[in-house]
Amino acid sequence: EIGRPYQDISHILYKTNGFYIAGRKNVIKADYAYQKNERSEFDSHTTGQNLEEPELFFSISTHTANVILESEYSKDLTSTSGISGITQTNIGKGRPFIPNFENYGTGAFYIQSLGVDRFTFEAGIRYDYEWQRIYKYQNGVVVSPSSQYSNVSGKFSVIYRHSMGL
Repeated sequence: EIGRPYQDISHILYKTNGFYIAGRKNVIKADYAYQKNERSEFDSHTTGQNLEEPELFFSISTHTANVILESEYSKDLTSTSGISGITQTNIGKGRPFIPNFENYGTGAFYIQSLGVDRFTFEAGIRYDYEWQRIYKYQNGVVVSPSSQYSNVSGKFSVIYRHSMGL
């Protein structure tokens, strides 16, 4: 038997994915994952402390999902578009380590690819949005400020294949 101090850690991950071929030139892909991490830390015993309770406990749960559409318009012209989402919650007890929080995010993107001889040209755009709220004690009162963020980003690339072989 391991005495104090020690940690008790649990990690769970469930993940699934699939695809659907829509017509001859479109593929829809989807995936979903759930992850839960729990950590309890049992430090050195202090007077008056319940030995069954950890000094520090936190649990973070995460859900993620993605849906992607890959389309082929011709041998040289393709596109990829998709949406993604994430939710996270963290619950902690005991001494402060990571604040309790909620986090929700989503994103969407579109990428166009064109092949011309030895060149491939790609252009894309993405939008992301995230909302967060933390829960903390401040002067003995629970406060829960929230914040939100959004961003648009883009890309353009040129790829040159020196050799047309495999």
